[in-house]
Amino acid sequence: MSSEALDYLERPALRRLMFAARERFERNGGPFGKLSLTALTPEEALALNGLLEPVSPYLPGREAMIKLPRLDAKLRDSRLGVSLEEALVAVDGPLANARAERAAATAAREVAWARVLAHPVAARAELAPWLDHARRRWKGASGERTATVLQALDVLAALPADGIPLAALAASCGGGDAHALDRGRPLGRLVPAALLALEGALPREPTTVEEWRALWARFGVSCDSLSCTVLTLGLRVRISARGYLPARLRAAARAGKPIVLTLAELRAEPPRLAGEVLFVCENPSIVAAAAAELGAECPPLLCTSGWPNTAVAAVLDAAVAAGTRILVHADADAAGAAIAELVLRRKGARPWRELNPDSGVHEEALLDELLSDLRAAA
Repeated sequence: MSSEALDYLERPALRRLMFAARERFERNGGPFGKLSLTALTPEEALALNGLLEPVSPYLPGREAMIKLPRLDAKLRDSRLGVSLEEALVAVDGPLANARAERAAATAAREVAWARVLAHPVAARAELAPWLDHARRRWKGASGERTATVLQALDVLAALPADGIPLAALAASCGGGDAHALDRGRPLGRLVPAALLALEGALPREPTTVEEWRALWARFGVSCDSLSCTVLTLGLRVRISARGYLPARLRAAARAGKPIVLTLAELRAEPPRLAGEVLFVCENPSIVAAAAAELGAECPPLLCTSGWPNTAVAAVLDAAVAAGTRILVHADADAAGAAIAELVLRRKGARPWRELNPDSGVHEEALLDELLSDLRAAA
């Protein structure tokens, strides 16, 4: 481009035009669309009229609507003999192509999201709403965001767990970071939304700490050793066992009262259980009925209160260590069958009564039969 043409294009009266044309050219990926210049100065109106030769002249103080294809054509036909692109590059350097960049970014997001969809866990139908939730929340899944969604799927692949601490789960699935699943961290917000989706609820972040902890507990993950608890009735310990926890268990067994044990207690003093059998149920109502009906005569009974958490696992481990037979019962549905299956993995565990997951019968409907079994064992 000649120095004369460059001097013309760099005139102050054309500066706003060149700036606005560049912004629109980069956004649209070429000389497309139109731009607006408001409150024209007399110098700008004169320069635009000379360059564009409009049918109705531009007036000072008014607005000028300029189509980029017309501007490009006028520059080519003028004595300057340059395209709009050449003019913009000469005045302010190389142009960006926002449209191409957006297209490339979109393509990159699609490739990244394909990696997410290729994860084996992503094929689970109940996670479809969560995947939509994750994509909207993360505005796609590229770079670090893809890694976070993939880590979330890795966590889901490890669940339900058998009483694993949250920090241990985070360390194993969160790139070695024991705090990756903390409530305020991205992964710690994303995974609970998926857990709710797995339960058939709308994917969202739990609104309270209590809801967050309970949700993790239902999938066999303990968030801390105090909020993680297990409901028991009639647990017996060995005569030689001494300490705070054995004393609590003996007192509760003598009184025939249910007792809630925290994971902190069970870890501080792993119970040395006695007795030939430990009955395991899913619903607290069974424990309440057994306490009312049998009291101190009730054989050892443990309630999972839904999915077994770490405290439940601690008592089951103590039963296995003591050589105690474990008899497990749960609701006759898919969730109950999964709960029973998890307990049955332990050595010495057997079904309390055979379950038919297709029957949909809840434990409460079999209360008389279950109490009869407990009475016979007593």
